Amino acid sequence: MTAVNRHGYERRLLVVEGISKSINTLAYYGDGSFQFNNFIYKVELKTPAGQGSFSGKQPGTVAPPAAGAAALVVRLSNLRAEGLHNANRVANDVASSFIARQAIEDAGLERVVPAVYAWAPPKSTDVIEEENFGWVVCEYKNGQDLDGQLPLLSEGEKKHVLQQIAKIVAALQNAPVPATVDQLGGLAFDEQGSIVPAQMVLIKDGPFASYADVWAAKLQAQLEESQASAVLNGWRDEAVVERIRNFISTRGVWDALEGVALGERKFVHGDLSMYPPIVLLFFDSAGGTTYSNAMDAATNNMLFDAESKRITALLDFDWSAITHPAEEYLSGFGDIGGCVDDKPKGILAAVLANDFSAKPKDLAEKEAKQWDMAAAWAAAAASNGVKLPCDMPGMDRIKALHDFSSAVCPMELGCEAMLRRLSDEAKAKKKQESLDFIVSFLEKYRY
Repeated sequence: MTAVNRHGYERRLLVVEGISKSINTLAYYGDGSFQFNNFIYKVELKTPAGQGSFSGKQPGTVAPPAAGAAALVVRLSNLRAEGLHNANRVANDVASSFIARQAIEDAGLERVVPAVYAWAPPKSTDVIEEENFGWVVCEYKNGQDLDGQLPLLSEGEKKHVLQQIAKIVAALQNAPVPATVDQLGGLAFDEQGSIVPAQMVLIKDGPFASYADVWAAKLQAQLEESQASAVLNGWRDEAVVERIRNFISTRGVWDALEGVALGERKFVHGDLSMYPPIVLLFFDSAGGTTYSNAMDAATNNMLFDAESKRITALLDFDWSAITHPAEEYLSGFGDIGGCVDDKPKGILAAVLANDFSAKPKDLAEKEAKQWDMAAAWAAAAASNGVKLPCDMPGMDRIKALHDFSSAVCPMELGCEAMLRRLSDEAKAKKKQESLDFIVSFLEKYRY
């Protein structure tokens, strides 16, 4: 396994040392084979930084407390991270944090979103070296990774945590979209410091007038990724590539999303999980899925205080956007059972209907616990006014389009690190499964 994140380690430290002293890495796993999205450092200061250091006048920032900040977090935005677009990535993170922090405070909740004190975009996105990385300086929050703490809690304590998560999610869903943001997409700041729509971090295009346009861009990106895969070869050999292109370029996406509120715009965190699933998926030589616990702890997006049993921080707004609220359930909640996925089996129908009464009797113990957690989460969410998948017209259609997108370029066939773990037989099997799904989906809409 290639330790890709070790490259440039010392040069990144030099960048942070240029900002301050006394540095410790946070959430760092040196042997990872995937590029981290960000490199994070805790910086302890000999003299607390006050308003003389950080005025709070920069867009999206606030001044430190009157007593100053003795510890800070510096996040370097990794220009080498795969699949992310860096034009306004740091600004998107800052603007999203600002919206989320204000929404949570307006809801009367604890201030779990770290305050941002200063930030800078990348000096260059063409020369990918550490000295060009963009950065954010923000408030340090105490706490431990929630994914490591949740299994240690009693059932009652777990339900208490789910209640806290639900209140946070409800606040985010109710976050006012700035009047200056009239499209779907990422966020940036204009010359006056107002938050404005911009390119999305996960999609190279945007902003977009409609949710259907978002999906058309997603599918086009997936098709381009498939062309770079030696296994998929852009589906040229299977004679379906033109059918996919026709689906994207004509009315296919709009037909697939019939009944969906295409103009609905909400703030979406984009990674509301105890850990992002993208770094957890690994494949053995036979094509089976395994999980890396070491990576769990390195990428947690919620911090927790074990003594008070309180969530102390909500982190990482890298993937945040203004888009349809369904997006939150396509990328998040997998660890507590709210994701629109069918693992364990049968749970997708339960999530879409918000009815967990028909629990399969043949579930393994681990899967049974996942089902119970999903039911507990749904109850906590409903009691706090969270808009669930069952409350979103056309969620089943969005899920089907998501599955189609995944089939166009499955992660395990489009990612070199994952491809190396698959046997030729496993690659062929996954490719055929994806092709069968693509053909079936296109035929459904007569493409």
